[in-house]
Amino acid sequence: MTHADTGSLEVVRQLQSEERAERKARRIWVSFILFLLIGSVGMWIYAAILAVSDPSMSVVPDYHEKALHWDEHLSSQRESARLNWTVHVIVGESVNSEGKRVLTLFVRNHESQPLVGATGQVRYYHHIRAKEHQTVTLKETESGTYEALVSMDRDGSWQFEIDLNHGNEHFTKSVEQDITLHHRSTDAASP
Repeated sequence: MTHADTGSLEVVRQLQSEERAERKARRIWVSFILFLLIGSVGMWIYAAILAVSDPSMSVVPDYHEKALHWDEHLSSQRESARLNWTVHVIVGESVNSEGKRVLTLFVRNHESQPLVGATGQVRYYHHIRAKEHQTVTLKETESGTYEALVSMDRDGSWQFEIDLNHGNEHFTKSVEQDITLHHRSTDAASP
């Protein structure tokens, strides 16, 4: 083999070595880009699943329905403001055998007199679990006093959406209240 052949063979080997290094670098960079892309898509899919399934990742119940019927909602709020009724919400401390508490509403008319003979319901939910809302029907127990049994097992901010009918009058009110509950374990008498 001549010196020229050895030099050409050396050049060919060097070119092949550079080609292998370039292919390796290309694979590494393409793999890195694919890793970032797949990781990003995976995070978006996880976020979408979390937003749909986790009850703490929720907007106000019926938010979209309220938005679609905004004029009716606004009209209902105006009617309620015109009636000028007041509502005070109290959550009972004791828990019955079914794990429920008494929710009491004191309703007064525009003259601060007890509102007698109304019917209605309350939808309630904890702010961190808005997807887990419940609706209960109110029962008048005394003059202007309405009660229902509710399942409440968490301290914190609760929302009460009150809907009352009295004759041809319709009243709605949303009440936010911070509540500290006495849990079942602390309700029992100590030995």
